[in-house]
Amino acid sequence: MFVPDPVISLAIQPKNKDNNATFIKAITRFQREDPTFRVHVDQESNETIVSGMGELHLEIYAERMKREYNCECVTGKPRVNFRETILQRAEFSYTHKKQSGGAGQFARVMGYLEPNEGTTACEFSNEVVGQSIPPNFIPACEKVRCL
Repeated sequence: MFVPDPVISLAIQPKNKDNNATFIKAITRFQREDPTFRVHVDQESNETIVSGMGELHLEIYAERMKREYNCECVTGKPRVNFRETILQRAEFSYTHKKQSGGAGQFARVMGYLEPNEGTTACEFSNEVVGQSIPPNFIPACEKVRCL
């Protein structure tokens, strides 16, 4: 028997956290009776994702949970985790000027970011010349290095 792949996916969760057992019971039953209705938990966002043959198909199951199992559900678009990485060296230069009375503030920051080959760890290199930046500011720079 050929079962087509699902066309649409939605994130779903019970409106009331006390209905988790009922929610799981309903989802399990729906999966057994309909091979086009699929469910999985996304490992990164920890959301329950239901997939089906269309938006109406999934809305009917959400309505059935409310009507047959007295378990109202909240549906929405699944969250997507975006990942970005640096592919080549990128240099930056930033000048901060702020005059708010008195001496004001001035700072110039130059540096570069580049891929760290062979490891996923971040590396911070302090190449400050002399005492141009007070040493008590360096730990704050190191702390935000790998956010």
